[in-house]
Amino acid sequence: MSRWVRYMAVATGLVVVAVGVGSLVLDPSGRNGVLAAGIVALVLQGAAFGLLAAQKLGSPAFLAAWGASTLVRGAVVVGFALWVASLEGVDTLVGLLTLVALLFVLLLLEPMALRWGGSDGTETNGMARE
Repeated sequence: MSRWVRYMAVATGLVVVAVGVGSLVLDPSGRNGVLAAGIVALVLQGAAFGLLAAQKLGSPAFLAAWGASTLVRGAVVVGFALWVASLEGVDTLVGLLTLVALLFVLLLLEPMALRWGGSDGTETNGMARE
């Protein structure tokens, strides 16, 4: 199993837990905000991690991918806030806070996931295979 698949499995589990907890304690508009944030965070982090995992750790391409993914995350948070604010029945504050929290937690998972072995089970120490 590739690092990306493993990362997405763990990330999906974390997002499902967050959405599940939100569904239990929030009103319908808050639930909609949490669900929207979970979907956006999962798609964004999946793309960002895939880009990072394809690069050799510490290389100029890795640093460029890391910088670009950081800028894209910021732009997505702003775009998400504008989009959700225009929707009826979605709590903007809950959605925005959930998105930022999920992006932070999933971002913390990335360094660990970059060290996971590839499909042949070998440890890569964060290095993409050449």
